Amino acid sequence: AKGFAIIVGQAERDPELAVSVGVRVDLPSELRRQLLRSATDAVRTRLLSRAPPHLFEEIQSAIAAVAIGAEREMSAVRDFEGAKRAIAGLKATGQLNEATLLGFARQRRYEETVAALAALSGSTVEVIRPLMQSLREDGLLVPCRAAQLGWETAMAVLECRFATGAMTPADIARTQGHFARMTAENAKRTLRFWQVRAS
Repeated sequence: AKGFAIIVGQAERDPELAVSVGVRVDLPSELRRQLLRSATDAVRTRLLSRAPPHLFEEIQSAIAAVAIGAEREMSAVRDFEGAKRAIAGLKATGQLNEATLLGFARQRRYEETVAALAALSGSTVEVIRPLMQSLREDGLLVPCRAAQLGWETAMAVLECRFATGAMTPADIARTQGHFARMTAENAKRTLRFWQVRAS
């Protein structure tokens, strides 16, 4: 199983390998679920199309479980009050900055990341939260740009949305290009508009 764990780790970055490993009969179920958690929709679809009949149901139910888990994770009822207080405290003592946000995002401290991004972008948790719950990246780039964050921090914030798994290299490249083209002025304007709409 240790050999499989290594292959699954490599397959998370290689769609071709993911498909060929995912349909193997001797792959332990837990590792198949792990592979599916980080797989893109395209890889999941190909796995289903190539699955032998006796594995089809197992793969299908694993994909369903992963999807439910991701939705539950992203729409979980979260308590932002504590995070808001903590961030307000950091702001009051001049300790709230991009490095602080980067730390929260890297540790996947979801509530603190949302509250810190809201404070740094001059927005509110109510505006940032739905952007964090969306599977699309572009909305979340707006407050990141408005807060004048660097790409590394913006990327960490994007990744913080997921409990497990990560964006594909193609997604990252596309998103980085989008981020580079966005101006802070436009981002602030958009954010103000969303702010008015939310209130």
